[in-house]
Amino acid sequence: NTCLNKDLLCDFVSDCADGKDEESCPYKFHCENTEYIPLHKVCNGAFDCKNGADECTEECGSSRLIPHWILRGTSITIGIAGLLLNTYTVYQSGVLFTKVKSNTLMINHFFVILIGVGDWCMDLYLIILFSYDQYYQDSYCQKQYEWLTASTCSFLGILSTFGSLVSILSMLSIAIYRVISVSGRRIARKKECRVAVMTGISVVLISLFISSIPLMPRYQDFFSNGMYHEDNPLLSGFSDMKSHLKLITTYKALKNDTNDIEKTWPKITEFLDNIYKAEKPKSGRHQSFYGNDAVCIFKYFVLNTDPQYGFSLSVTVLSCVGFLLIAICYSFVYVRMIDTATVIGMVKNQKQRNMQRKVQLKMLAITLTDLATWIPFSILSWAYANGVFVPKNIIYQIAATIILPINSLMNPIIYN
Repeated sequence: NTCLNKDLLCDFVSDCADGKDEESCPYKFHCENTEYIPLHKVCNGAFDCKNGADECTEECGSSRLIPHWILRGTSITIGIAGLLLNTYTVYQSGVLFTKVKSNTLMINHFFVILIGVGDWCMDLYLIILFSYDQYYQDSYCQKQYEWLTASTCSFLGILSTFGSLVSILSMLSIAIYRVISVSGRRIARKKECRVAVMTGISVVLISLFISSIPLMPRYQDFFSNGMYHEDNPLLSGFSDMKSHLKLITTYKALKNDTNDIEKTWPKITEFLDNIYKAEKPKSGRHQSFYGNDAVCIFKYFVLNTDPQYGFSLSVTVLSCVGFLLIAICYSFVYVRMIDTATVIGMVKNQKQRNMQRKVQLKMLAITLTDLATWIPFSILSWAYANGVFVPKNIIYQIAATIILPINSLMNPIIYN
């Protein structure tokens, strides 16, 4: 029988070997073994327990990767339907690309192929995300650290971001080309095709570069959202750099070590590995830019005090400005085609003119549907950045499974 000072009761530290001094205490939540946290930290959207139990209760909602059956149903439906439709669109445009004689139509089909490839990436993202939801089932909540730090999650983030950017930049490229065409500023046929191909290659490379920036090792200190140490009891959940440096400072003080440590993730990891090399805990795993939510989508909701705000804002603005420019370009082209009996340098007969007008209307419809999606989403992102309450976790789920992917389904339907 051991007696304790009354002040040691309910202090969130288990002083008894069996943890009885912390049992039945009000306003406390039992994580596991002898770990406790204040009750107000339960279901607050942050993982305060080492095992994540504070966010895995019934009160917190679903424990699935994709929380609601409606979202699961729409994600796999849109994913499969979009994949089939975009595959058909890419194939059809590829065939027409080799058959049409009009330079304008040839370039149009080339960029439609790129748009289809971009949308195809989003469809693939949905199918993979749904597959992992089925794999984890109700065990996701307990394995969320494993998922959010997994290379698959980062890959999905790159895939969806890359696909979105390819579609946007391809649509912008073809819109600008059409404005140039109806303005009468044409260049030689071979040079025109060469410029279109180089533009397409640039679109792919730029999209790949932007989507890959958050995972580049040289920017790890900027884009890492924290590190998870599975076997380190002193660092629970996703611990940021500040928490790691605090632990290291305490350790160095105990060892009378006055040497400074470089404030970078590689140096911090190296230092901790040296401290715990006898126990050989598993190396910490970073929560990447794309691991900010279970759906592994681009981090659109960022506070303006977050170092990643500039990058997130830049990509969001790029998307919105792109769609605005596309809408302006097609409005100009459509008006010009109505006012002009024969579009300069583009058509030679009524049949071709009707075909051009049909394509213009369809591309305008695609643009407007994309614009209707991105503008509200961007407004919500801006509001969140400026302190307005936005249920970002719910919006991330809806955006990833319905709002953003719906364009990958609508584009081939509208175009065909």
